Amino acid sequence: YWDGEGSNGGTAKSDHFIKISDMVSSCFSDIKIQNWPTHLFEITGATDMTMSQLILDNSAGASLGHNTDAFDVSTTDGLYVVGATVYNQDDCLA
Repeated sequence: YWDGEGSNGGTAKSDHFIKISDMVSSCFSDIKIQNWPTHLFEITGATDMTMSQLILDNSAGASLGHNTDAFDVSTTDGLYVVGATVYNQDDCLA
């Protein structure tokens, strides 16, 4: 499933690895994720959400890994990302 190429090669992959929607006054913290296949977090409709102390490491992927975004955010009000370290081949925030 993880081939280091993102959405441009290898096997078919889901559009987003983790989908978060309609969260209110929530917190995700102290999380480490390695080698996600394509877009990591899809965050939609969240309000006052904090994501802190994250280590997101996709550095083992090919240098041209496509769509390895860490955070895809839409229709969200008050998303706070604090103390995050992101290694990938595409956008950190899209």
